Amino acid sequence: MAHKTRKRRNEKSVKGFARKIWESRLAWALFSFFLGYFLKIYLDPIILPAISENPELIIQVFQSNAPYQTGDKIYNNLTWDDRYIEYIIMIQQNMEKAKSTPIEDIHITFDFNFSVLAVHEESKVEVTNPSLQLPYVQTVGPIEIKPLQVVLEIEELRPGGVYSFTVVVDPYFQGSTFRSEIGFENAFFGHYYYNAKGIRVKKSISGDIPTS
Repeated sequence: MAHKTRKRRNEKSVKGFARKIWESRLAWALFSFFLGYFLKIYLDPIILPAISENPELIIQVFQSNAPYQTGDKIYNNLTWDDRYIEYIIMIQQNMEKAKSTPIEDIHITFDFNFSVLAVHEESKVEVTNPSLQLPYVQTVGPIEIKPLQVVLEIEELRPGGVYSFTVVVDPYFQGSTFRSEIGFENAFFGHYYYNAKGIRVKKSISGDIPTS
């Protein structure tokens, strides 16, 4: 009788030990799963961009040597005057940084600090859905209001692509002027995105616009 009782106790202790091992393994498996899950959430945005291509946007802004004569009709039927200034803006990728990753959702504001009279698209290569916007243009009675800024949006700029446009400004405009974003003058500023192995990365960009 005592032998049977001792045997039952041994069986119970073995089963209890096995159960503890099973429970500890299950707990460790669950712990490992959740640890890996949370590490992936927090580390992927750091690691994946570091081991992926890092696309970089290049923006060049310079004044053109416009060959126009006073009275010439140019963009949007604007009559050229010698006091006007024409800017050329070129946007492309730095091909030394990335050769296969597109840049997406570009949003750049160009503040010329002079009234903008006209914009004109020049070239568009490997570019999807570019949009040039003047934030505010209106005439209220005898008062003419002109914007100081041009906003560019591009859905996608692929490697090797380029987008360029021209802007005509009047440094001596006598009407009212308006800017939609405050904090920058004679400068461009904005942001863009790219995909790093499934992680969406946002980058800011800014630079000066030459005044002479």
